[in-house]
Amino acid sequence: MGFIKKVSVKIAAIINVLKVFGQKLWVYLQTLLSGKDSKRNNDLKECSLVTLVEKARIEWEQSKVLFNEAKEPDLIDHAIYAMEAAEKKYMYLLKLAQDEKVVHKDYYYFLNN
Repeated sequence: MGFIKKVSVKIAAIINVLKVFGQKLWVYLQTLLSGKDSKRNNDLKECSLVTLVEKARIEWEQSKVLFNEAKEPDLIDHAIYAMEAAEKKYMYLLKLAQDEKVVHKDYYYFLNN
């Protein structure tokens, strides 16, 4: 399998993870902001804030791997963009979890220093 094919498969996998993550995040935020019980509560339970934080951390780690494996300039640019976006999403969710007291303050400090 050629390098470009391998990278495209990895990019497609990352895009699928991001799509599912985005859908679950949207459901979580809608339910959280509406304050209503809905049939989507099961989805909300599956997609707790801690789970979102962990998925974002994994996504960030995967984007670092993609960056380290990219050799062509366009793929490197994409990998940098994906890595920066994943890092910002992870840091946002981690801060949100810390603000909601879902993640202990010391854990948050440890991860950010």
